[in-house]
Amino acid sequence: MADALAEARIQWEARMVPAVQDAGDRQVLFHQARARFRAALCPPNAPPEVDYAPEDLPQTPLALLALAVLAAYGHRVAQSQDDVDILKALWTQWEQARWRRVLEAQGGKALLQTPEVWGEARERVEQALVAASLGRRFTTPEEVAGWWKAHLPFQKTTARGERLDPDWLARCLSVLFPGVEGAWRLPPISPDPLADVVLMRHLRRCPELVSLALPGPEAEPEGAIRAALEHLGVLARLWARGREKEERRRVEGWMQMAAERLAAWPSPAWTALHQALPKPDRTLALRLFLADYYRARLAQAPSEEERALALGMQSVALSALGRREKALAAAQEAAALYRQLAAQQPEAFLPNLAASLNNLGSMLSALGRREEALAATREAAELYRQLAAQQPDAFLPDLATILNNLGIMLSDLGRREEALAAAQEAVDIRRQLAAQQPDAFLPDLATSLNNLGNRLSDLGRREEALAATREAAELYRRLAAQQPDAFLPDLAMSLNNLGIMLSDLGRREEALAAAQEAVDIRRQLAVQQPDAFLPDLARSLAVYGVILRGPGRHAEAAAAFGELANALLQITAARARRWKKRLMRRWWRKRARQSGKSLLR
Repeated sequence: MADALAEARIQWEARMVPAVQDAGDRQVLFHQARARFRAALCPPNAPPEVDYAPEDLPQTPLALLALAVLAAYGHRVAQSQDDVDILKALWTQWEQARWRRVLEAQGGKALLQTPEVWGEARERVEQALVAASLGRRFTTPEEVAGWWKAHLPFQKTTARGERLDPDWLARCLSVLFPGVEGAWRLPPISPDPLADVVLMRHLRRCPELVSLALPGPEAEPEGAIRAALEHLGVLARLWARGREKEERRRVEGWMQMAAERLAAWPSPAWTALHQALPKPDRTLALRLFLADYYRARLAQAPSEEERALALGMQSVALSALGRREKALAAAQEAAALYRQLAAQQPEAFLPNLAASLNNLGSMLSALGRREEALAATREAAELYRQLAAQQPDAFLPDLATILNNLGIMLSDLGRREEALAAAQEAVDIRRQLAAQQPDAFLPDLATSLNNLGNRLSDLGRREEALAATREAAELYRRLAAQQPDAFLPDLAMSLNNLGIMLSDLGRREEALAAAQEAVDIRRQLAVQQPDAFLPDLARSLAVYGVILRGPGRHAEAAAAFGELANALLQITAARARRWKKRLMRRWWRKRARQSGKSLLR
């Protein structure tokens, strides 16, 4: 789109695109854009321009301008209100037609008259652009040609047996996509909505491009990690924008391919990438990728140290996905490995043992095994207190984390005064850390404030509880505005708590507003990941319904409870499906043992 505007010599900036909510405004903008594109881009013998009724025009500015380009060329889009169909047509009818004109002008006219040869040329150019959009850096045409030769050889021939030369086609890329001031790099497809349409369409046909676009282990480490993160960012965007459940499942399959490829990197590069990846509880779109990534690394027969690391991270990813039994098994194995390593090299591995025990405590607590959870967490707290006394800068953050968890577990066991003391100490440490490094520690402070509010509420100190919870919600709102994927779940949780506390103090209208916002956020999250967020939505609906019933809004309360019942039915059905699957696997294993050969794949 930007290329079309530049070629037509139209000066523009994103903020200059007017709003197009009104049908009359859409028609005016469409006609003006079509006229400018027609005058600047179309040859005299172009087909007659196309028109649409105001109600048939799309609402988004990008789609409206794309439709104007096509209309100027005489191309009609059947589903003219559908952004995806418009962008598909822009790509195939305008952008790819431009490629052909350029390639013919570069001496390829005779070859491209064979439909199969033109189809292959178009496919290879698009594949290179898809790879570039997934983070693959091509800084010379020769790199593109080498990539084609290694992975996507040219096979189509004319009637005379002539075949496209990959070196020639790669050189043509510098004409199709000129560089700036002598520097050249094959650009990614832009803008993002157009890239997403092309990527979804092409990766369905050629999913192996997901792996081919990733750098290999032999690449320069820093550049390889940067490219891998860019690649995963694009896949995460595709997942988040998936309009149907089937689209998201397809993207999850591509993420699994990327996980298998990246998990095979050598240890130094793999460890560096692990350190650069988001934590599983700080991303929605990449949770499944992270679980696959650490699982795939375990299959690479790593060292004991690396195995313990992968198991610990896999447990966190599985827990974030709601797979708690598997998460616990991985956490237990990680803690056992770190205990062995710490016995051999305490200075090197005591911090890892403490972290793994903290994680194990969280997994046990999530499954209701409270006494075991408390024992693991207490041991971790003792280790971190020792470490923080020796190296406060390094281990105070970890001590605050374990104290936060300890407060929750003590509260679950009814030991409220001890729970409050642990929660208060965690807040004090994290407030000090956040004052020094807000970007690093504000999320942790918000977590501890939320926990402190709950502990104060347990002891009937409602005004103090409300103040702590309100501060947590305000921090989470700031964080979610910057990183919604990471912090929307936390914002919903704090709003849910805020609604309960306001209701307990008789401030019903404020309580309803907080509870309603929590329901809205969790409803959105449950659509994206039902296994992980339907239980949270059910909790918020229960709170919202109870608050509504207080002031006598019975019809709205009944609607909330009806939605709650439906959510509970979905949760029950999902658990039944998982249980049935486990029973079937056990049955097949039993059959395999009886027959003396594995029937599992």
